[in-house]
Amino acid sequence: MREILEKYEERKLKLFETLYANEDWMPIPVLAKTLHCSEKTLKQDVLSLKELLAKDYLQTSYRGVCLFLPTNMSIEMVYRLILKESTHFLFLESLFHDETKSLDEMAEFLYISSSTLARTIKKINLVFEDYPLKILTNPCRLEGPESTIRSFYISYFMEKCTHVDWPYPTMDRKIFENFIVLSAKFIHTPLNFSDFERVKHWIAVSLIRTQKEHYMDIKPNNLAKYIPDLTKFRFILKPLENIMNISFQPEFIEQVFAVFLTNSFAFTYDQLIKEAETEPVLKKSIALLSNMLDSLSNQFKVPIPNKEHLLLDLYNLSKIVSRPNKHIRKTPYILFDQKEYFVRSLEKDVPTFIHSATKQIRHYQQEMDLIFSRHSIDELIYTLVIHWDNLLVALHKQRRKAKLLIISTYDLEHAKMLRDLINIQYGGDVVSELYMEPRLSLKLLKNMDYDILISTTSIDYLLDKKVFCIQNIPTEQNLRDLKLAIDVIRKVDTVLLEE
Repeated sequence: MREILEKYEERKLKLFETLYANEDWMPIPVLAKTLHCSEKTLKQDVLSLKELLAKDYLQTSYRGVCLFLPTNMSIEMVYRLILKESTHFLFLESLFHDETKSLDEMAEFLYISSSTLARTIKKINLVFEDYPLKILTNPCRLEGPESTIRSFYISYFMEKCTHVDWPYPTMDRKIFENFIVLSAKFIHTPLNFSDFERVKHWIAVSLIRTQKEHYMDIKPNNLAKYIPDLTKFRFILKPLENIMNISFQPEFIEQVFAVFLTNSFAFTYDQLIKEAETEPVLKKSIALLSNMLDSLSNQFKVPIPNKEHLLLDLYNLSKIVSRPNKHIRKTPYILFDQKEYFVRSLEKDVPTFIHSATKQIRHYQQEMDLIFSRHSIDELIYTLVIHWDNLLVALHKQRRKAKLLIISTYDLEHAKMLRDLINIQYGGDVVSELYMEPRLSLKLLKNMDYDILISTTSIDYLLDKKVFCIQNIPTEQNLRDLKLAIDVIRKVDTVLLEE
């Protein structure tokens, strides 16, 4: 939904993303061409982004522009800053909290003119047409399918806020979080940190939307038994009821937990298999997913110790990310497509596996007549890789070790010391051999079987061989350079083996 941003905000975001992906100095002319803007505009954007970051993260020199993020920062930090700075998204957040303001009152609240707000609403409505959502005025409010509105705000708050932020001022945070923890215990569902962060926003957004009498259509289904009996938590929830002027009656509770109450969602593998006995479409879906996992397991010779759990996760996710039709879009993210960054990294690390997995998911999509966006595919790839126990470890272990040849002009014991120090760092990635011949020549070195030569003296260039000169003990720079060379050899070799 970055189309909601002003053009200059979009440019700044693209500038940051380009620098983040490049990881090196980028000359101004090259960067301007990449971003399709003039050098003058680019320089203005660089200055503006420097002010936004308020640190020396963005540096300029005769070499161009380079991004230097500290180790405690990631790219998501900039997306959060953009969301906090954007008047358009601030307006949409204001609609979530207050649906009583007229156009003029909202403009005054945002410190902009009514005409500017009217243009903002027109732009946002153009973007929202595909969802389909629409902003109405007098009073200002967001209209559309309730499930889509909730999905939008859940994605928005999760993307804008860190775990220390609390964007729901009408709810007492401590009372609400205790309620989430106790509800999970009631239905015997353990919550880890990441689960808790997601569920917190899912329930908070649903609770506030229900408080404002915005309801979802919920068909009767067998998941209702998982809704906790909140009468048991009356001692905790009474202050929340008083502050928000609500009452946790059955219908209200059902709406609060509506995100979990869909006929296509299964809580357990046993429940999934039982329902498949009477539902042919579900049975077909399970069979296709099972065959997909078996095919990948056999192709890459990696077992799936948690196949049932993985199949359940993939089934649930495939229903969540599938679009109802090609004309209606979903809102899985606002500005920061985290899953895309993850999958693009995987494409560099295990390219053949990702290619095969994507092909299998496309086949599943076609056979089940589902509509997946590019983001949907990335979500499924992410879940497949992360939830498949020990997959990446197993794929990495399959790579052959890089072969090192170590020569020391000092003495043999020095060569042994170099071997031992390198093995401490990269023992799992290399096989080290000491050069034991009495004579040394380039012809001998060219004909020996190794990938990387480590020598205490300078060696002439050897075709297809990487040479490192380490005179004494490996420096930190030596070890970093050696690691890069080892990784290149192992990755290239893996691609050849997989193909």
